[in-house]
Amino acid sequence: MGDWMVQFFLPNCLYISPPSLLLSFPGLIDEFLSHPSWQPLSRLTYPLYLVAVVVQLMFIGSVELPLYSNHTSLIIETTGYLFIGGMIALWLSLAVEVPISGLERMLIRRQDKTKEAPKRE
Repeated sequence: MGDWMVQFFLPNCLYISPPSLLLSFPGLIDEFLSHPSWQPLSRLTYPLYLVAVVVQLMFIGSVELPLYSNHTSLIIETTGYLFIGGMIALWLSLAVEVPISGLERMLIRRQDKTKEAPKRE
């Protein structure tokens, strides 16, 4: 196999494969991804998205010397970003998202009760 084949053809096959898997096994994959155990993780994805850039910029701003990059150091950095960002995202979700969703539920219940109240004639 040529070097160009390894560099370009194989990664493109990996990008094409997941959508084709979704089309060929929709029930199995849908059942796996809609399992209730994924719900807590799904609640943390948006806060993690909001926090990730800030965590990375704080790390880059605190480095005083050039860093040597290899695969191991990048894996360790990424794991650190995910852990620290995950902790901040968890705090952000508990401090903001949970109370607001509680208020929404209270307001929606009140509106439902007012609609269900019998009219006096």
